[in-house]
Amino acid sequence: MFSYEQFKSQIKSSGLSKQNRFYVMISPPTSIGTTDLQTILLLCQSVSVSGVSVTTAPVRTTGEQFEAPYDRAFTGANMTFYVDKDMKVRYFFDLWVNSIQDPTNRTFAYAKEFKSPEIEIGVLKLDNTPSYKIKLYDAFPKSVGQLSLASENNNIMTLDMQFDYRYYTTEVMTSAEINTPLNQQLVGADVQNFENFLDLKNLFP
Repeated sequence: MFSYEQFKSQIKSSGLSKQNRFYVMISPPTSIGTTDLQTILLLCQSVSVSGVSVTTAPVRTTGEQFEAPYDRAFTGANMTFYVDKDMKVRYFFDLWVNSIQDPTNRTFAYAKEFKSPEIEIGVLKLDNTPSYKIKLYDAFPKSVGQLSLASENNNIMTLDMQFDYRYYTTEVMTSAEINTPLNQQLVGADVQNFENFLDLKNLFP
């Protein structure tokens, strides 16, 4: 029978996942450059990937009616980025959106030219080894958040992004797959955790 002591022992031995231990890695499409991509990914403040719902329809053969699954549905992935003082984060996604539709002649590109082959989102343990991965395939920015400026507001600027994708996969990492340390500069968390990687006096004056 389950007991409170068993619960405490389980938590003590294996621990729990923390929301601020994650990383994001984007493979940009061939149509845009990758200048300073590492800094852009480092500035990812938060990530939200939708769950999945199974779409069903009522079916009756004999006896009672039951719900039969015929599809699965999910919404896009949402990311929020801190914006650096040189606006590299914003400009990177401006270039990406412009690669979907040319802002001058309004022509659309082929999907293979603007879709990212893969966006990887990883959940990290306290020792920065990945425990769980989500991979989004054929992803592209569906929505770039508005740029809000106000003379009385001295807050750090953020950028909200929404990505669409064709499908995603998940993976639980085994001990054999986490021997290679993760690049620490791709760890996303709150601003305090950036102190070892960036000059915050220059980035956030």
